[in-house]
Amino acid sequence: MEDAKPSLLFFNNDLPSDDINQLYRVLHRRTAQLSCPQLAHFIRLCNQVITEEIAKLPKQWQEKVPDFVNVLSLVNDNAFRKGPLGGAMEGVFLNILQIGMILG
Repeated sequence: MEDAKPSLLFFNNDLPSDDINQLYRVLHRRTAQLSCPQLAHFIRLCNQVITEEIAKLPKQWQEKVPDFVNVLSLVNDNAFRKGPLGGAMEGVFLNILQIGMILG
């Protein structure tokens, strides 16, 4: 990594045309593989940051977020995704997917 040169990536806000739930399942499986340590580290950081951000929300909003160990498990929670925080989380999920696919 010391020899790596900085680069810039651009992502759009369009969801992939593939089965998005399948893409998240693949990403979730890859986080457990020893061959993808950068991906696993990235997901751990995402879990930490999202947990910290949820803790900053007012109590009534915190209660709307289900307990999770891995942020990718929230992708399958349709009630949460359709709830009041769902729109904001859709952007988070898409960013995690886009960066995660590069790392995994």
